[in-house]
Order: sequence, then structure tokens, then C-alpha cells
Amino acid sequence: MARAHGHSTTKQAADVAKEAGVNRLLLTHISARYVGPLVGQLVREAQAVHANTFVAKDLYEEKIG
Repeated sequence: MARAHGHSTTKQAADVAKEAGVNRLLLTHISARYVGPLVGQLVREAQAVHANTFVAKDLYEEKIG
């Protein structure tokens, strides 16, 4: 379903982050279909590939650089 909407899955995002050698992966734009424990499941799937993965909440700010 992600592909049909032009999005990546969390695992795909983690694969790209790992390949790119990034330090931290922040997942954003999570579908409203995923609430509560389902969001945790998405994070765990990504963390299995890239351990330093988190979900960014609305209005979250991250200092870069």
C-alpha cells in the first residue's frame, strides 16, 4: 500500500538509512491507520535494520549539524 501512495515502508526507510550510513533515522508522515501499539511495531521493524530509529512526533525539531 505504501508504494501505491508514493511512500516507503519503515523497513525500506531503514534500509536506505543503513546503506547511507546515517546516525539517526527519524520516521515521519506515519499513516493514520497506525495508532498505539501499531506505531511501535513499525518502529521495531525499522530498528531491526537500523537500531537508532525513532518516530518524530508532530512539531518535533531536530538540530542537524
